Amino acid sequence: MRSGSAVVSRGRTARPAPALPAFLRERPGLVAVPVLALVLWLVYGSGYVDYDALYALVWGQVLAGGHLPVDLTALHSPTSHPLDTLLAVVVTPLSRAARLDIFQAVSVLSFAGLGWAAYRLGERLFAPATGAVLALILLTRPVLVHQALTANIDVPFLALVLAAAAMEARRPRRGFAVLATLAVAGLLRPEAWLLGLAYVVWLWPAQTPGQRARAVGIALVAPVLWLLVDLWLAGDALHSLHGTSHAATRIGRPQGLDRAVRLTPSYLVNLLQITIAVGGAAVAVLALWKRRRQALLPVALGVLGGLGFLVLGVVELPLLARYLAIPGSMLALFFSAGLTAWWIPDVRATYRRAAVVLTVAFAILFVVAAITNVGRVRARVDEASARHDLDADLPGLVESAAGGRALRACAPLQVDYFQTRPLLAYLLDRRRVESIGVVNPPRAHSGVLLLPRQGARGTPPPVFRPVADSKRWIVVATCPVVTG
Repeated sequence: MRSGSAVVSRGRTARPAPALPAFLRERPGLVAVPVLALVLWLVYGSGYVDYDALYALVWGQVLAGGHLPVDLTALHSPTSHPLDTLLAVVVTPLSRAARLDIFQAVSVLSFAGLGWAAYRLGERLFAPATGAVLALILLTRPVLVHQALTANIDVPFLALVLAAAAMEARRPRRGFAVLATLAVAGLLRPEAWLLGLAYVVWLWPAQTPGQRARAVGIALVAPVLWLLVDLWLAGDALHSLHGTSHAATRIGRPQGLDRAVRLTPSYLVNLLQITIAVGGAAVAVLALWKRRRQALLPVALGVLGGLGFLVLGVVELPLLARYLAIPGSMLALFFSAGLTAWWIPDVRATYRRAAVVLTVAFAILFVVAAITNVGRVRARVDEASARHDLDADLPGLVESAAGGRALRACAPLQVDYFQTRPLLAYLLDRRRVESIGVVNPPRAHSGVLLLPRQGARGTPPPVFRPVADSKRWIVVATCPVVTG
């Protein structure tokens, strides 16, 4: 028996299930992103905090202590990114373990945010199914999975850029929200500066003089802040440009405009797989011909992302495949549109047979690409898991009586692999990472040496005696204060 909207059963009135609060209904991402982050963590497991982020944590400790980093301009120091360094300063009051956990958690949440932004962008431009496929593609690219598992800044950067694009797709010339999001992205990677300035040009015809001045000011926030931070920390407003260029030359990474042009196709294939890259390019051309209104935003974003990569070549910065993540994401978006052509209402209504053919053909390509992609992703996950276990074992050794005494009292302190240095410096609260030497173990002469039990580059001379160990590390030393 029904009474009003309630159902009476066995003398009781069953009340309707409570609805989600209004702010959650209006912002489903607040639920979707944490849930997706949990799923990603269950699928990919725990990552680790890699080289660049560890340096940021060391610099955060130093800045929180009221000092300037002394090795920002050192030979092997990575480029500092203002937002990464700011996060490191903010979390400094927490324990060292908690800070590492926060960097990992932010990375996984950013990866989930990337998936949600990709879904929203595809949904708003084409169809919900397009967004779902795009999110699946981006969340299974080995390069992006690796960056997410190593707390790298490229994942949150890409998430912010796609979020800005999704906002623009919902309401063209939206203005402040898009510019502000790109400004935050511009504190992680300078390619967002170009996107912000291009967006100002796009807004210009529809704005009043006051709105134009405001838009220009927001677009300049990120580059100006970056220059000021470099000037404050390193004494050189262009330190990031100079230091990164010199580092790329020193370690032999590709540089130059000609290399950028020649490497772009192979880098996009490396990022996406050839079927997705080529299929996405074909659909982009088709969309510009038949669905120009929907295609203009992703095409413009992809072209600007590609131009940003060429600019890196012009200023002699290093050229890596992940720096093409923006145009790569747009190719993945068009591939997703081809795969879901049948679910795009206006395409199905106008080109019914073509939509069927396109969907079936791209579905076959997608399955083939997925089969060949599984092994690549698994290799990245296994690598991150092994490194996580190795790094997680080091704090206990550093905090042990024998290990802590040897690593702090004996000099010189040395490791056999350069990537171990920032983690050890962070755990020992050293202000200068390069105060820890890197040595080939058989060539070590004296001091203390931290070695992994597996994978060490040789055995140190007999004069080094074991003084402390753990499941995955061993400390050997020559100093009487710890060996006597």
